[in-house]
Amino acid sequence: YTAILITIWCTLLPTLVSMRSAVLTAPLWSSPLWLIYQFHWQERYAFVSAALFFMFNMFALIMVNTATKEREAKERSNQLNRELLATQKLLRQASTQAERVRIVRNIHDLLGHHLTALSINLQVASRITQGEAKEKIETCHSLAKLLLSDVREAVSEIREKSDVELKKALLALFD
Repeated sequence: YTAILITIWCTLLPTLVSMRSAVLTAPLWSSPLWLIYQFHWQERYAFVSAALFFMFNMFALIMVNTATKEREAKERSNQLNRELLATQKLLRQASTQAERVRIVRNIHDLLGHHLTALSINLQVASRITQGEAKEKIETCHSLAKLLLSDVREAVSEIREKSDVELKKALLALFD
C-alpha cells in the first residue's frame, strides 16, 4: 500500500507546490520504497521496483500537469468567448446606432431644409396676398413651422437615444 499512497501523494503534490518542485521531489518519495525493499525485505530487484514506481509517479505527475493545463486553457477559452460575445454585442449596438444617426441626418438634411424653404416661401406668399388666400397661406405656414419643429424634435430625440448601451454589454460579459 505504501507505493499506492506515494503515487496518490505525487498526484496531489502539484496542488500544493509548483510542478517543478513536485518533479524535483519525486525521487524523494520513491526512495523509501527502495530502502524498504532493499534493507527490510532484502529483495534482489529493489532498485528496479523503486525505479518502476518512480516512473509511475512521474507518469502521474505528467498526467496531473496535463489535466491542469487543459483546465486552464478551457477557462481562458471560455473567458475569451465571453469577451468576444460582449464585443459582438457592442459592435451590433454601435452599428445600429450609426445607422440611426445616418437616417436622422438624412431626415434632417432633406426634410428639414425643404420644410424651411417651404416655410420661407409661404411667409413671402402671405405678405404679397390679400383676403381669404392670405389666411390659407398663413395656415399652411403655421403647419409647415409645426411640422419643422416636429422633425427637429424627432431628430433630437433619436440623437439622444443613440448612445451605446454599455451596461447591457457589461452584463453580457459578466454572464
